Amino acid sequence: MTFLSCASAVLGALGFVCAFILSPILIARVLNPGGRMARIGASCLSCIFINTAVPAAMHWIGMPISRLWLGLIHISLACLLGLVSLVIKRPAASGSADNDEIRWMLSAATCLAFVLFPFTRLAGIDTYKWQCLASNVRLAGSIPWLVHPISLLGFTPRAYPSAQPLTLASAQMMGGLGVDTGFYVVSLLTALTGLSGSLLMGRVFMGAERDARRVALFYVFSPVFLRYAHWATGRGFFMAVFPFVLVGAAGLPRARSFALLAVSSCLLLLSHKTALVTLPVLATCIPAVLLVRPGWTPRWMAAGCAAAGTAALLLSGPLFLPGIAGRAIGAAALSASRFGAMLPPAIFLLLAAGSLPSAHRSIRATLPAAVFFLTLSHDSDMYAALPATAFVSLAAAAGLRSFETFPLTKRFGRHFAVAVFAFAVVCAALVIGRRSLLATTRSEYRAAQVIEKLDPSGPMLIEAPGWARRHIHGYVSGCPRFTVTAGSGTLQLEPPPGMAASPSATVRQWIAWARDFVSVKDVAVDWYGSPAVTYWVRIRGEGHAPPDATLIHRDNEIEVWRKTREPELNTEPDRP
Repeated sequence: MTFLSCASAVLGALGFVCAFILSPILIARVLNPGGRMARIGASCLSCIFINTAVPAAMHWIGMPISRLWLGLIHISLACLLGLVSLVIKRPAASGSADNDEIRWMLSAATCLAFVLFPFTRLAGIDTYKWQCLASNVRLAGSIPWLVHPISLLGFTPRAYPSAQPLTLASAQMMGGLGVDTGFYVVSLLTALTGLSGSLLMGRVFMGAERDARRVALFYVFSPVFLRYAHWATGRGFFMAVFPFVLVGAAGLPRARSFALLAVSSCLLLLSHKTALVTLPVLATCIPAVLLVRPGWTPRWMAAGCAAAGTAALLLSGPLFLPGIAGRAIGAAALSASRFGAMLPPAIFLLLAAGSLPSAHRSIRATLPAAVFFLTLSHDSDMYAALPATAFVSLAAAAGLRSFETFPLTKRFGRHFAVAVFAFAVVCAALVIGRRSLLATTRSEYRAAQVIEKLDPSGPMLIEAPGWARRHIHGYVSGCPRFTVTAGSGTLQLEPPPGMAASPSATVRQWIAWARDFVSVKDVAVDWYGSPAVTYWVRIRGEGHAPPDATLIHRDNEIEVWRKTREPELNTEPDRP
């Protein structure tokens, strides 16, 4: 190894420690948000923020994004924050209650770390796309999709909301990590952020520490959260940050709550486009959080949920039976697959709404948003289920408390709680197991490693049968190597769609519009970087290769063929 490569490795490793551990802790110490759990939450948000902001700033000023420079900047930032923390002395959090809280947090985080461990190779439907973005940052030394400020939100070709790919790229580049380990670091960050945020959310909305911990467990072990924290993508980041948005909104008009709301809202926008709908809907609920009367009857909860159920029937497709009966079964199946063990206590909360104490006023205050997201969560797309999970976890914890205090059921309260959380464990195992069954196979991984070793930078095209093409993309750095060129920089808005023939078609039509309702004029994109090489992969006899291709690798299960041709500009969106 040369001196420069050794220096890059050392500075990169130090920069990794600074970016993902030291600097976030120092930022939380300087901000001093109050108790240890608040500091953990602030550290997690700070980690996402600096690992998004630093690469973006380097790109805008023209500095190469490399392991060496990322490490130097993060080391310098940590040193600066260390000096500031010495000047601004903050009291240390202490107390037996806090120590008990940390023990509980460590136990829950350890369980999550085990559940989210990558026992398989790359898993998920579109996980490879996020890895491709991170690989392009490393190879290009810049952010190829960042041609306009709205590119950070995913509104230019090849762009996604940029918090996850930039954080993933930072972890892999500075830490010298591979695909699997890099994603695991991001999954751990997602899990810890979601755990701390949901615990704080439970305290704000529920009051009692026992109920707050139940909210956190329901949230982080819910099917939706685990699905997107396992091999975490932008949806996982959204779910990790969203509880902080609710905490900030519920704490208004305090200045500290406003600051939390502003920062978490920005990170939510940088995580997933669902935030573009979530934040305006929540904005309509902020006055309710401030003005709701404690005497507002809980029966409004029943009315709101009844309205959500009626609308959900219109959105859900029929299952097993035709007509309204089939739609009811379809809606129930969707609810069970997305909310799992949270449903029984949440349903009990609905049935016992008249006996709820006034401690649940914050839940009632956010009822409009909860009804909206619960209704849309019964569409075939998962977008509304992301924010809906937070409200369902609150309702589930409130339902458990109501079950334990309701005269007719309190004698069975402990047994009911044990049964619910045992059901949650089963649901978590099913979610992770199902994703693992669709993970990258050993044959696909070997084929990817053959191509990566021969051609580590691309650009190239890859052809493989079925899901193998997506899985191989995740482990091959040089495909797709896209280029995006800015045009005039003028923004243009797409007109909103009208109403479709059915409620579900209308929802999907508006979702498609919201993904790209704003764009930049005259942006040129080459979706694969004009590759001159194509690789064909055959796995266990499946797939094909042209007659004039050259066989470059063969073993018991895979064949890899290569063909060189003239570079070809590809201006059409890529297929999956």
